[in-house]
Amino acid sequence: MQALWFFNTLVHLWVSEVEGQDGLSVLEHRAPFGDSPPLHVHHTEDEVFVVLSRFSLKSPHGCSPPYPPDA
Repeated sequence: MQALWFFNTLVHLWVSEVEGQDGLSVLEHRAPFGDSPPLHVHHTEDEVFVVLSRFSLKSPHGCSPPYPPDA
């Protein structure tokens, strides 16, 4: 597995396009709360997001999460 920083996000490259049998890459992004990918367009590939968590329980500002965990 390769790890690198992309802007303010730690990215783990679990499977590269050339390693997989179907040309699919698998990446894990660890982004801070409120961060998002830069605006961009893919002309020759698709992109899929799986959101594992939509808020942080450990806010540095003491804020409550915007949604209950089961929402």
